[in-house]
Amino acid sequence: MKRTTALLLTLVLLLTTAACSSGPSAPGSSSGGESVSSKTEESSAVQGGEPSGETVTLKILCKNDYSSEIKTADWEQYDVSKTFMGILEELGIQLELECIANDNFPNVLNTRMAAGVDMPDIVAVAFDPGITGSDVVDWGKNGLIIPASQLMEEYDEDGSIAAFWDKYAPGTRGAQTAPDGNLYWFAYLYNSGAFDSDTREPLPSVSFRLPSIREDWVEAAGEKIKLAYTPDELYELLVKIQEADPNGTGAKDEIVNVKIDTFYDNFARGFGLNTSTLAYIDSDGKVQSNFYDDRLVQYLEFMKKLYDSGMYDTAAFSGDSFSSELITSNKAAITYNYATWGDYEKQMAVEGAQYTPFVLSPDGDLQKAWYAQGDTPGITFNQYFVTSACEHPEAAAKLFDFVYTEDYAKLCAGVEGVTFEMDEKGVLSYIDLGTPPTEEGELWDWRHKTMGLSAASLGLYALPQMATIPVYTQQVNPNSDGYIQKKQAAVKEFNASFDTCDFQANHNLALATDEESDRLSEISEPLNTYAAEMISDIILGQRDISTLQEGIAELESLGLKDYMQIVQDRYDRAQGAAD
Repeated sequence: MKRTTALLLTLVLLLTTAACSSGPSAPGSSSGGESVSSKTEESSAVQGGEPSGETVTLKILCKNDYSSEIKTADWEQYDVSKTFMGILEELGIQLELECIANDNFPNVLNTRMAAGVDMPDIVAVAFDPGITGSDVVDWGKNGLIIPASQLMEEYDEDGSIAAFWDKYAPGTRGAQTAPDGNLYWFAYLYNSGAFDSDTREPLPSVSFRLPSIREDWVEAAGEKIKLAYTPDELYELLVKIQEADPNGTGAKDEIVNVKIDTFYDNFARGFGLNTSTLAYIDSDGKVQSNFYDDRLVQYLEFMKKLYDSGMYDTAAFSGDSFSSELITSNKAAITYNYATWGDYEKQMAVEGAQYTPFVLSPDGDLQKAWYAQGDTPGITFNQYFVTSACEHPEAAAKLFDFVYTEDYAKLCAGVEGVTFEMDEKGVLSYIDLGTPPTEEGELWDWRHKTMGLSAASLGLYALPQMATIPVYTQQVNPNSDGYIQKKQAAVKEFNASFDTCDFQANHNLALATDEESDRLSEISEPLNTYAAEMISDIILGQRDISTLQEGIAELESLGLKDYMQIVQDRYDRAQGAAD
């Protein structure tokens, strides 16, 4: 199988987990319902040309609610932010943030862009489903944005932004270039390699996305946990779990919490299917679809068997792998997400709860071919763009010129010498910070001293995160909670047989042309809706599996072949831009 290097879930995830655990609210946090401004100490701004001895203020519009406790508006309170502000001062820049409650952000941004009033210098669109890349391209084509490519050409004379971008996320700059030739935004780059802290050797992955099963329930059923199951083995195990009634309800309600109206976050990969519902690019660069894969029938039959046996509940349609009625009501025997995250146990709040990741495969053997989903090297997220209202584009370019550096990437990770250390090879080692304090004042003092710009929200919700520094990590951290150590031990076993794992992920696709966008707007929703209804109806017994070919013919009449061709064309254009 193809061996693919995957990425490390960086410290921002670890520190975010600590920050989001039960604890006090952040001092100075907004109510979440109104915009909040945060700015460095006042200084006059120049009226044009290069900053010279005076400070230019750049106003950034961004989201505020990084978590229930961490608010972007409080970013200046962290020690790492003081270092960053010192660097900005040397650059002749200060930041003024207008932080909008997350739920209100799309409406605020759309209203202002439509009216062209009260425009900031920079807008940060970070993980917001209410704003798409197509929206940003449309604003750019309407003259509301100064293209990032133009800023780079005019002000980044040494080409360092493009060089940094292409080094850590090769191909994505071309893929995100609009059909009109403009790249309208800067992006968050994610390409942080993992090294084993004991062997100093690179690790294939620490970011597997796999199903996880309640180990305490497996033990209650008189079985021992395995790291690989065939579909039949998993079914028999679920039968035994329900018979043992480990949640004590007296009902056979220990069930599977995975999606069935999509191939994402479910068991489809255990049958060799891809994560994408309609179409994907294979390892040879050719478009494929699960609907033309013979293994689809095997998957549908297995999932129908689970449902018919009372092992699947339609409540799994609602919520997600972190926030689900089935988890909080103590019914989820199996769930699905990143293999080492501990949010499931925290949500269960049941003594002894332990989810352990496993592989579902036809062979039930880690030494044979199996599939996982995870992060791939060189990916980008989000859109950070400069508006046409910006009076000092040279200052904005200077800001992003620093953002696209290893020095900024270190600030995203934390405080050097406190949060992490660097060796002569440029690999980062996190310092053992111990258990976070529980007393309110001490906890926030600890956070302010140790968190990086990303965990403090500035380096994600207001400016791009740069997760580009390779990191030493212990595959099994003895300082982690016991249930996390078990997860890490499982991932260590997965890494040991990585040559037999095919890591499935999305390929970079070029932005759609106007013609492609028009066609996609016609067919995407009907295709996705029909596909979701068809596969879920078959699993739920509301449609006979013998009608699958009729359903595929209906998908074709709705434009499946056109959809696949557009995916192929966009992939080919992205590859051409990368070359």
